[in-house]
Amino acid sequence: MHSKGTRIKFCRKRDPVPFSAPIPEVVAIRAFIGVELGDLQKSEIARIINLLHKDARKGRWKREENLHLTLKFLPEVREDQLALIDAVIGSLAQQQAPFQLEFTGLGQFRGRDSIRVVWIGLAGDLQVLQQLKRQTEQGLVPTGFAAETRPYAPHITLGQDVVFTQDFQMIEQSLGPVTIEPIKVDHLTLFKSEQIEGRRVYTPILRYDFISC
Repeated sequence: MHSKGTRIKFCRKRDPVPFSAPIPEVVAIRAFIGVELGDLQKSEIARIINLLHKDARKGRWKREENLHLTLKFLPEVREDQLALIDAVIGSLAQQQAPFQLEFTGLGQFRGRDSIRVVWIGLAGDLQVLQQLKRQTEQGLVPTGFAAETRPYAPHITLGQDVVFTQDFQMIEQSLGPVTIEPIKVDHLTLFKSEQIEGRRVYTPILRYDFISC
């Protein structure tokens, strides 16, 4: 088992490789387990966000560096839980082979007076992703995090609380098909989420490489 409080890289049966810095000494953090996107995918999604922004009266838009796929949100993580989370996700990663996800069209979750979330959908190896989601939820229950009971609808969030100047379907048509390079998912990341100078910042804490690396 790897040592507590180090940044760990999991890969087959090799010894754990520490990252350059330890986990920050904190009482509790807001965090999530997610899939990082590549620079190419982030750049293309950011281009789409900029186009959507031009057709919106208001909204909160994701910055390019914050684009990701959330697997499990952890609203409050105590320092003593980090090693437990580390062990669970590390074990899952050691049993997981890489898989591929593809990007589909735009979608929305409606709110009362605005679009609660504007997103890009995903296709590809969704059964693998759903299984990994279930294993993550079940594995983290003993660490103090209740399993999510709502169906998992994987997507990349582009904006929140959005009000457009025209009908959403018209905006979809004007943008045309979403053509983004598929992503190879070969690791998971534990991110810290914090508010810094009025901006939401996601900082990778631990990375878990899948078995084929």
